[in-house]
Amino acid sequence: MNKSTASTPSAPWGQFGSLPFWLPVILGCLVVLTRLPWVGQGYGADADAWRAVQAGAHLFETGTYIPSRPPGYPLPEYFLAFCHGLGWDTPLAMTLVSAVLSGCVGALMFTVSAGAGLGRALAAALALTMTPAIFVASITVMDYLWGMVFFLIATLFMRQQKLLAAAVFLGLAAASRPTYAAGVVPLALLFLQGDFQRLRRLATWRALGVFALLSGAITLALFVPVIQSIGWRVVQTPAPGVGRWLTFALNMSINLFGPIGVPVVAVAVVDAWRMRRRSLPLTPVDRGMVAWSVSLIVLYGLLFVRLPDEAMYLAPALLGGYWLVARSAHWITLCLLSGALALSALFGGLGRAPDGGVKLLRQGLVLRDVAVQARRHCVGVAVKEVLEQPDGPDFLIVAEYRPQMMVELGAPLSERILYTAKIRPDGRWIDAEKGVLPAGKRMAIIDRAVAQQTEDDATLLPALQVVHTRANCPD
Repeated sequence: MNKSTASTPSAPWGQFGSLPFWLPVILGCLVVLTRLPWVGQGYGADADAWRAVQAGAHLFETGTYIPSRPPGYPLPEYFLAFCHGLGWDTPLAMTLVSAVLSGCVGALMFTVSAGAGLGRALAAALALTMTPAIFVASITVMDYLWGMVFFLIATLFMRQQKLLAAAVFLGLAAASRPTYAAGVVPLALLFLQGDFQRLRRLATWRALGVFALLSGAITLALFVPVIQSIGWRVVQTPAPGVGRWLTFALNMSINLFGPIGVPVVAVAVVDAWRMRRRSLPLTPVDRGMVAWSVSLIVLYGLLFVRLPDEAMYLAPALLGGYWLVARSAHWITLCLLSGALALSALFGGLGRAPDGGVKLLRQGLVLRDVAVQARRHCVGVAVKEVLEQPDGPDFLIVAEYRPQMMVELGAPLSERILYTAKIRPDGRWIDAEKGVLPAGKRMAIIDRAVAQQTEDDATLLPALQVVHTRANCPD
């Protein structure tokens, strides 16, 4: 067997007996360096990042874990609680952790793909880490990269047929992102290495059963506080948002790869498909990896069809897609792919025009993420000034700005900001969390929250004083 393409389960790096340890480490460090200009700008434009920070702080201060949102993402939020206790939960420290995780993703993807050759493995790792949605996740405090790192480690162990170690890391992946529980299927296919005759043996089923039970037990153990907190909501899945099919189209294209990246990704996929029969010969481990890749694309593609609300829900499918593309596409195509995705992270996008149409944006996802946080911080400063005035409102509706303001303003001011409000049949007002608001209080709303309040309950608008923020904090 050709040494450059051989892949043996016993070798710690796959084919990779010839792969020096320092190569993926250097690559990971280079990936981290690309993130440094943007770390510390905030916890992220995604409101869930700020909710996760709140969940960690609440856990440390009260000893009670209330997840940032169902179904729960316990492992990263336990880590946030630990960092809060040490005083390390600053935006700089926490986004630096995410940047390091992205470096780990790059190093692990490089290692997993090394059977196709070091150049192709480098292209796969760079394409993955430069994908705009992945880039944004690596400078924010979200849980996507936690699950990806643990799943890739589980994949490396399963390549070596080390089921117990793979089960441990799959359990940790699912405790970070519950959807990684479905990763038991791709990893089981990798274990079979394309030899489905092994399914006729009782020993194979016994081994896979132990693998599934152990990974499930680890996930369940870490989810115990979640179950105690929210009960059976842990198994409920949210309903798709409004405009499902438009969301689906945008999140699987522009919001994932960026406008520059989308056509180049399409070219790379077509090139890989045309060249698939001329790619490197398949070893048993490679056959397992093909099954692993295809099943990741199918499984997480179907889950995305069910709930397409975030582009990063497709992140596990990217692992399989980039592995397959890197194995077959021309080298020049892979270079163009990595470069286009890097450019797309910084430049170009689509936004909503004032007339309700679509307009082209100069900034890519990374720069827009930073800009959104800066604008929300500016609005938060204005809100703080309003709430601190002696004749200021008792409660202020701020809509999507609330999660970031809750962290930045802190108590007691944070107790006076609401997402939106509604009126009950008995005439009492309630906020978005269904808490009854005291009667006779002065209520106001920031200008940027009027549209969201109109959707939730427009009848309250005449009773609300509007606080204008656009003069000091332009869009």
